[in-house]
Amino acid sequence: MDYAVLSGDLDLPGYFTPGGQRRYQRCFWMPPGIESVDVLRDIKGVVTAADRGMYDPQDWIMSQGEDPEEVLSGIREFQDLVKQFGIELSGQKEDTNIQETTSEDD
Repeated sequence: MDYAVLSGDLDLPGYFTPGGQRRYQRCFWMPPGIESVDVLRDIKGVVTAADRGMYDPQDWIMSQGEDPEEVLSGIREFQDLVKQFGIELSGQKEDTNIQETTSEDD
């Protein structure tokens, strides 16, 4: 990266000022996603844990090798497209395999 800035291939203002290199070279490594054996079960587990405040959905998205901002942007684009075509999707949350556990203490 230093060579690309010095040669003029990259125009990065303030790159050689104190802290400039660190700012431009800061990164976050995301390991490649691992395919699930039972995708439905895993997703239901993530949704349940996230609904109960025990898991950050962004962590799951990143564990799949995806960028949360790109995923959310894609969802927004899809929702806009659905509205544009006048299609109504049902956001059904019920599933016969997941039973809500409630107790009198709740």
